[in-house]
Amino acid sequence: MGFITARAIFAAIAFAPALWALGLTNPPLPNIDYAFAHCPVSGGLVMHGGWCEPDWAIRSNAWLLTMTGWEETIAGPRMTHHSAALDTHRNVVVVCGRTRFPNANTNVTWEFNGVAWQQKPDLLAGNGGDVELAYDRARRRIVAYVAEGTSETWEYDGTNWTKKTTATMPPALEDGALMTYDPVSNAVLLVVTTNDLWFSGSYASETWTYDGSDWTRRATGLPTNAWLGGLAWDEARGNAVLLTTDSETWTWNGAQWTRRTPAHSPAPARGFLTMAYDPLRAVSVFFSGEYSTGGFSQVHPIDTWEWDGADWQQFVPVPEPLTGMLLAAAGFLFTRARTQGSTA
Repeated sequence: MGFITARAIFAAIAFAPALWALGLTNPPLPNIDYAFAHCPVSGGLVMHGGWCEPDWAIRSNAWLLTMTGWEETIAGPRMTHHSAALDTHRNVVVVCGRTRFPNANTNVTWEFNGVAWQQKPDLLAGNGGDVELAYDRARRRIVAYVAEGTSETWEYDGTNWTKKTTATMPPALEDGALMTYDPVSNAVLLVVTTNDLWFSGSYASETWTYDGSDWTRRATGLPTNAWLGGLAWDEARGNAVLLTTDSETWTWNGAQWTRRTPAHSPAPARGFLTMAYDPLRAVSVFFSGEYSTGGFSQVHPIDTWEWDGADWQQFVPVPEPLTGMLLAAAGFLFTRARTQGSTA
């Protein structure tokens, strides 16, 4: 009887990944224009807010992605077209952006410490547009790029926002700019386009860096169609990884961009995604996004993709707790069956 039970448990182990994925990792609804960042206290990546079909209601919920899959976590304020960055000094995720879209020039600020949300002072930019955030570790400041008509640079010290005056400013891009922090250069990395054409034509890109004093345009080649793609800093490989809206992968080493040729790329190609780096699994991750099937017909897939420095693959949860319990039980019953057999 013990041997039969052990065989049943071993069979369950074989199907554990599929059972785990089906039963315990229900993914979020399709989502775009969300904030996404690593939260050390939560032990994974937190996706907050956003909106999508069918009702396009602005969301307040938050989801946590760990190696075992997606699970809903502590909800925050209703926000969309916002951004998030981890303040590694204070160990809190800072989010800033709109509570409605469009026609919302006030950008609210909240912090999430993995346990609760706390409201902070608003970012009172002189223009509208989306907010892009990055945390400058060297200076312990959140840097914000806000641009609609004109571009502005703001910094947040954990208490207040301060507008920065610089000799040079990047082009203004209301929606779809990409920003992260480059610790190799100790500078904020920004990718923008100068021809915001909304779903028509090709989008040329520019690369800019901010050192806390001024912005500098970097004279380097960059792919088209970076606008509305994803960008994150890959800690394990020491470079930034950028996914364009035609599913090209590029990396930045602090000086130049290099096109990568992975065996697999996210398909279908899409935009309106947000990428974040997971230091626990050493992968850059994004969820959902949007692609067009022609005209005004848009599709929002429910999938999670990750880049490991060499290739893209869809996220597969690791059923560690279930597998561990089954292996322990199977080992016990197998030993018991052998003992009973030897004394029979």
